[in-house]
Amino acid sequence: MNTLKKQTLLLAAALVTFSGRGAHAEPVIVGEYFEAMNCDVGLGPARGESRGDHAIVVWAVSRGSWDGVELGNLTIVGFLDAEGRLKTVSEGKIRSVVIIDKQASEAQAKALLSMAVTLAPRYFEDIVRIEKKNISYKRVDEDTHLEIGDSAEVKIRTTVMPIHCESVCGNADKPHPSLSRLAHSRCSKIITTSNAATAGGLRQNNPDKQSALVGQFEL
Repeated sequence: MNTLKKQTLLLAAALVTFSGRGAHAEPVIVGEYFEAMNCDVGLGPARGESRGDHAIVVWAVSRGSWDGVELGNLTIVGFLDAEGRLKTVSEGKIRSVVIIDKQASEAQAKALLSMAVTLAPRYFEDIVRIEKKNISYKRVDEDTHLEIGDSAEVKIRTTVMPIHCESVCGNADKPHPSLSRLAHSRCSKIITTSNAATAGGLRQNNPDKQSALVGQFEL
């Protein structure tokens, strides 16, 4: 094989490889991720009443599609109830209740559920109930506001963690793993919850507790 032909083949192979990587790197769906737990999500074993056996996870799609269905501006929420502490080997059985954006069509609802199962398969193996409700999720940095239902029967607000807390605990530069795959998140804290959220195992936490994660996800 002559030198020119070799160079041509190498160039073609390089272009195919580059093109494939570029296509694979582009996410098909992106959005906001939120997670609240009844424990300190950043600091080792649970202490006292901070059991870490309840959580709310939220995926609010900004743009993109899943299973060929457009999901921009739609949200899905999961309420998790575990036998042990979530994110540990002692999780045990986990039951979940799924709330899907009321604005979603039947096809969009199925696609949202498929997306959530892909992002957190371990936590949606036993779904006991699926409902459709109005969902409002707003975030500015670590300040978030989640409301579910026409009368906001579930309502949670979070805010930024004190900087001195992160430094003293030695977590300032450490990632805090989330329940969701492919989520880029940082710590926040719950400052208010509704009665329904409290009954579901989540409560207003003390100012030094890293009880929530906020960030983005992509697939």
